Amino acid sequence: MTTLTKAMLVALLARPLAHGAEGLFTELDFDEACQQAKNENKLVFIDFYTTWCMPCKVMEKTTFTDAGVITWLSQNTVPIKVDAEKNAKLAERYKVNAYPTLLFAKADGTEMGRMVGSCEPPDFLSESAAIRSGKTPLERADELLKSAGENDPMARMQYADSLARMGKYEEALDAYLWCFEEGNNYMIGFFGVRLSFLLSDIRRLGQDYPPALEALRQLRDAARERVLAEAPVEEKKEKSFWDHFRVTTATTSVPEFAALNDALGEEQDTLRVYDQMRKEHPDWPVVESLGDSVFDQLLAAKRYAEIAARTDLVRKAEQMASLLDRAAALLPEDKRDEMRTMQRESLIEDISQYYEVMLGVGDLESANKLAEQALKLDDGAETYNLLAWHGYLSEKPIEENVTQARKAYELTNGKDAAVLDTFARVLAALNQQDIACTLLRTDSASLTGDHEHRVLSAAMSDLHCHSPK
Repeated sequence: MTTLTKAMLVALLARPLAHGAEGLFTELDFDEACQQAKNENKLVFIDFYTTWCMPCKVMEKTTFTDAGVITWLSQNTVPIKVDAEKNAKLAERYKVNAYPTLLFAKADGTEMGRMVGSCEPPDFLSESAAIRSGKTPLERADELLKSAGENDPMARMQYADSLARMGKYEEALDAYLWCFEEGNNYMIGFFGVRLSFLLSDIRRLGQDYPPALEALRQLRDAARERVLAEAPVEEKKEKSFWDHFRVTTATTSVPEFAALNDALGEEQDTLRVYDQMRKEHPDWPVVESLGDSVFDQLLAAKRYAEIAARTDLVRKAEQMASLLDRAAALLPEDKRDEMRTMQRESLIEDISQYYEVMLGVGDLESANKLAEQALKLDDGAETYNLLAWHGYLSEKPIEENVTQARKAYELTNGKDAAVLDTFARVLAALNQQDIACTLLRTDSASLTGDHEHRVLSAAMSDLHCHSPK
């Protein structure tokens, strides 16, 4: 997974329920919701989500099942959910580019305010009430910054977000850069936010304000220089105290360097430095840290042997799994379940990638151990599909991948386009092309959404299937 992965998961109305918490969201489309809001003197509440958004799932299971939230939304809004990929026109109208985006609009469609990202019930309710009161986002963010303190990086990030939405780009960039350069000094837990959400905010600002992207490049170049400057001039058998200090300094610069390249979409720069350092200083500990940062690129390039030689992936997966409960135990009790779920889903994705590596190098014993670990964490359709998909990506799929894909297919009753796509591709890769094409033709008729159509059309094209006339 990339360094910028960010982390994070809906009371009324008579129509059939849409995707979300039972009883909350209606299947009204946007225009219908606006008409109902006008009739009832309410706002329209839109939860812009995507099917792959983890914080959206957190919201669905926590905030949108909270009794207070359900009551408030029912009394004050007409709530609808919008898949931003299926209704790209509406998402583009409101310039939605992060998920979830929780947007309030008047009955005429005028935006009243929004929240971006997962939001707990108390914060959701206080912010929703403030939006309904008519205060501008900047006024609310300014109040939050003053109450939290000028040096609170999270409050200043929200203030910068409001500045950006109001078109005050230069001021927004200054606020974001303060958070990047000073935030760690004022909040112990800001490190992860700094290298994920904050960089994403600056990157989004750069879409409208190019100096923001230039600022990211300058920060990236400085981080690269710090990494390269600490490379050993010559390998020493015995290291002094200062040698260890230099390694530690460079190692801490690596995540920043990699995250900045991720934000810029220039991950190959991280890979280039990794390849350079691996060639010149193969035993330097920083090379190991760089290797972790470029895992996705190495995987995409199918440099499986290199990954497998560098790390015992079975042992690494075991260690990561053993940390799940211990990490959750450090959190407040009301957050443990949702965080455990998010961490488990992330770990299953990682293990599935390790599984691909082991199949790629032909180590079936280790591959089987990894599959067992993933299924022990969760034996649902998504896990089976991930394992089958990464088996396909390895270009050395095995019969077990057909079994995994079939299990995912059965668990989803053939109604999931991604699962059907995986099943067909694995079959075709194992010389069962006719069965794969028949499967696609038979089941695609019942999957008529735009996204499903694109997925299955691409599969039929790639597998050289021909739709019946």
